[in-house]
Amino acid sequence: MFWTFSLLFILGIPLLISIFATTSDEMAESGADKFRVGLALRRMCVNAHWSLAGFYIGATRGVLFPQAAALTRDIALALVCVSLFFGLVGAIALRRARWLLFLIVILSAALFVWFGSTF
Repeated sequence: MFWTFSLLFILGIPLLISIFATTSDEMAESGADKFRVGLALRRMCVNAHWSLAGFYIGATRGVLFPQAAALTRDIALALVCVSLFFGLVGAIALRRARWLLFLIVILSAALFVWFGSTF
């Protein structure tokens, strides 16, 4: 029970900060009367990849799972690279290709669920 709470805490706090920072940035940029909900949601999806990359770095370094096997750490390291790549591609696709951003979010969520259920 404790590891589940700490795991959610480690992943949840950066995600919440990302969501609040994106929302406040969008409000400051466009003003409260012209708030673009769709753009803010897409930016939140891109920013979530940086949080996921931090989570995978924690798994790679053994902070989250001290007894993890070497294979788990290697896969977490590969997922760090994937999250960083998805974050970069998502930042480019933010305004241009919504379908690509949607695909990136679906793939990232599937990889996160796979990593959490497998290891």
